[in-house]
Amino acid sequence: MSKNEYLNLLKKKLEFADVEFIDLLIADFEAHFEAGAAEGLSEAEIISHLGDIDEIVESLDVDHLVEQKKEKTSKTVEGKVKHVVVDGKFADVTVVPSLNGKVEVNMINKGGLLSKFTNTMIGEQKGDVFEIRVLPLFNVSSDVDMKISVTLPDTLLSCKVMTSSGDIDYTKISFDGDCIIKTASGDVSIIDCKQKSYDIQMASGDLKFQNSFGNLHVKSASGDVMIKEGRGVSLACSLASGDLIANGVFDKVDVAAVSGDMKLELSDAASLSISSVNGDGSIRLKNMDSIHISVSSVSGYCKINEPAGEHKLRNRQELILKDGIIPCKVSTVDGEIVINMG
Repeated sequence: MSKNEYLNLLKKKLEFADVEFIDLLIADFEAHFEAGAAEGLSEAEIISHLGDIDEIVESLDVDHLVEQKKEKTSKTVEGKVKHVVVDGKFADVTVVPSLNGKVEVNMINKGGLLSKFTNTMIGEQKGDVFEIRVLPLFNVSSDVDMKISVTLPDTLLSCKVMTSSGDIDYTKISFDGDCIIKTASGDVSIIDCKQKSYDIQMASGDLKFQNSFGNLHVKSASGDVMIKEGRGVSLACSLASGDLIANGVFDKVDVAAVSGDMKLELSDAASLSISSVNGDGSIRLKNMDSIHISVSSVSGYCKINEPAGEHKLRNRQELILKDGIIPCKVSTVDGEIVINMG
């Protein structure tokens, strides 16, 4: 079936609907064909993504059109909830504290007509777990502009937020529990939060962690990570090609980068492990004069600047300052790591 045959059949099947609606819907389908063609897809492949016409028409019956035409969908959870799970798919997700102690969810869909009629949000409570999911009808979606806002009470034990391409804003959340965030290409912003821990897994998006408290574990493929005024027991960052800029107070610090650069300013740590393959690092350590630095390198080196002078360590050399209570392991292949004391 060709594009024209597909669209003509869709028009015929939608004869029950308003002419203006049909014109807008066909225009949105035309946009999907243009977007698919730009990505190198054939008409047959695009049609396969869009799906069977009878199924589309069934999903767009009159009752469905009247109900789903609303741009905003809201839901308030009345029962006790301890765990919240958000699967936003391509929607942007904003998480803020609740003002009334309840979990409230709002979805605003500002996308094209096709997006409004074929993307919906489902909220289900199972025991003390509340799940929020975006359900797309089509795999091809060039006109999506969806936003989900969630309010969380301070009585929760965990919150998990997932997106494929949507951004995540997590602001002023405070409860004695865990935050889990997973995203493919979306950016993540965590600001003014206080929790037990944050477990963040990202592919290509950037992370901003600012003025927040809790154990922070980050795994990123190509995105940059910026930590400003972070505080917690442990900081563990694993990066492939992204850069890391961080300052704060963490008892245990373990950072590893492949090709990205590091710029760290850390205070009062009890132990440190810094690893790089070919990225460079600039590290300032405050209130950590009693340190034992162990260096492992191939062609790179670690340079330490302290009040008594400069030290350059290579291969498997060590440096003990004062009584060397604080262990610091530095590993690099051919990167240059500079540590400034004080």
